[in-house]
Amino acid sequence: MATRSPSPVSVARNLGRIVDRLSFASPVSHVYNPLAYAFDAHKSYIERYYNPHAEVLLVGMNPGPWGMVQTG
Repeated sequence: MATRSPSPVSVARNLGRIVDRLSFASPVSHVYNPLAYAFDAHKSYIERYYNPHAEVLLVGMNPGPWGMVQTG
């Protein structure tokens, strides 16, 4: 019997919740979680480009002057 894997959206949502629980000592004062503040954009990306038959999924986010998920 084959085991069904969780959807990429549910994996991303769960990872975002786990990351939200992280805490850091001083001097860290701010931590950004793009899986929280930009989840809708990330979800749209997954729904548009995820291919369950692909052997790899490459995702990159480079921080810029207007936030972690600026798109140009």
